[in-house]
Amino acid sequence: MLSGRLDTVPFPFIGANVPEGHQGQSVQGMSQGSILSKLKSGFHKQGIPWGFNADHQPIGGKFDSREDKLAEGCALASYITFDLSPELAQTKPLETPEARAAYVEREIPAALIQLLEKELKQLGLTVSDDKRNELLAYVWPSMQKMQRRDAKYRAVRERLFTTPIGRAYYRELSIDELPGLTAPETTAVMLLLCRALEMPVQYIAPAFGFQKNFPYPDNAKLRDLIGATWKVCRDLGVSIGFHSGSGKSAENYRVMGEVTGGRFEIKTSGRYTYEMGVALSASKNADDQKLWRDWYQFTREMALAGAFSADTTEQKMARSFHCRCVDL
Repeated sequence: MLSGRLDTVPFPFIGANVPEGHQGQSVQGMSQGSILSKLKSGFHKQGIPWGFNADHQPIGGKFDSREDKLAEGCALASYITFDLSPELAQTKPLETPEARAAYVEREIPAALIQLLEKELKQLGLTVSDDKRNELLAYVWPSMQKMQRRDAKYRAVRERLFTTPIGRAYYRELSIDELPGLTAPETTAVMLLLCRALEMPVQYIAPAFGFQKNFPYPDNAKLRDLIGATWKVCRDLGVSIGFHSGSGKSAENYRVMGEVTGGRFEIKTSGRYTYEMGVALSASKNADDQKLWRDWYQFTREMALAGAFSADTTEQKMARSFHCRCVDL
């Protein structure tokens, strides 16, 4: 962690890059360690299915050169979250309707556009040609790379496993990195694209305006936002993933469950990280104490750098997190 080899991943919506650990690059070691712990505890004798998510696997950008290793490392995961943000961060939006229309006509098969139009109408959704082209022109490079990565995930499993259950995995698409709140139409287009490209997803994570470790302040608004998205997801047989789920209120969680009928996922990694820190700090083991000191130093330096960043978005977000920690 402190050896200077930790890479970063762009998160433009918070105005900063984040350490690559968030992107699950250590998923291979973590999965092997988890399996060994289950074997040691005798969990495997209980007959209870167990699995885990290879969280936020980075698609595109500088990770193009590493995707074979990433695919190999995810071989034991029961489902995989595809994170398009590395490719989106380097994709420049086209400025004019004419440029967007020309790109879509040139790059995207006409049959796929016709299929999207037909399926959107079946869902009762209307998207203007320019809004559709704006989204497609922005996400198409990352969707092509997602398709390539998905093929690598499948190939690794076909090589390593012989049974259908061994080769199977769920897919989750994270789109909360797209700018702004995610409209139902955007959710629909992304789900339909995945299906048309033969990589249907079982979970999708739109942006509802959540902030990490903060409750959502307006439950009525949250109910409306989730409800509009849930109608699309329900009609397409997909569950909602609520990212940045740590620190939400009991009322927030109740709204999520009531609107979706229990068909949802909550990511709570922030809370687990906090509990890990508590456990390390209280441990009498010398190695645990060393890890705690290293981790605390690393976290403190990163928090201070964010709070005094020249980027106003990063500075605002970092200071809001600090204020929340003080309140706690």
